[in-house]
Amino acid sequence: MRTLLTADDYRWSDESPFVRIPKSVLPELAVLSDFEPFSTRGTVQPYGRELLGLTPAERQSMEETLNRHIADVERKREGGIYETNRTSSGQLLDPGVPAKVFVVPSLAEDEVKQRLDQLSVELRGILGEERWPLVQTRLDKETGSERLLSQLKQELSIWVETDAKGTPTWLCLFSFGGGVGYQNGTLSMFLPEGDPNRTEGADKFGPGCSDALRQRGMAWLQEQAIARLGKGAKP
Repeated sequence: MRTLLTADDYRWSDESPFVRIPKSVLPELAVLSDFEPFSTRGTVQPYGRELLGLTPAERQSMEETLNRHIADVERKREGGIYETNRTSSGQLLDPGVPAKVFVVPSLAEDEVKQRLDQLSVELRGILGEERWPLVQTRLDKETGSERLLSQLKQELSIWVETDAKGTPTWLCLFSFGGGVGYQNGTLSMFLPEGDPNRTEGADKFGPGCSDALRQRGMAWLQEQAIARLGKGAKP
């Protein structure tokens, strides 16, 4: 396809599986579609690199910029994590059941705007005026900016129980951005590395939650696992 486009006798073949559209309509299409050029981990998606026509140097510069901003937000949010004895639905934790609720609050609206404005200036400088509208349309959408900078409130509720077979288990509910999720498993997966009774699966804990929130939850579950399953645990 690139060979055809750069040929001296260029003309568009009617047999081509692709169609041509004016560049000027791409921003409008970006608004109507679910096009998300960046992941929440600060990488440029493959289709985003193709659509934006990024050079390797531009991609590296964009990802370094995104990573810096996302890391700054993560550090800010990590310092704001707090514990509570109620879930977002108002449920009071049963004092007789080992449980924790960790919450990452939303950033203040004025801080969100300031951070997004600075990110936009830097990305615009990398992309230039012609390509910038393709990204701007996504950042201007409320969900796009919230998703990218992870400023939405997140909550992680965890319980430790014993199943009918006497096996210590855990379950958790997590919510963020209006979405909710559920997970459960055996507590042994949170035993320290090197413990012969450790099982696999801890790396899949809390998908979608911020790293800081996941680490707080995993640390508490490891404490519970050691207390119940470790060498010094009471029978």
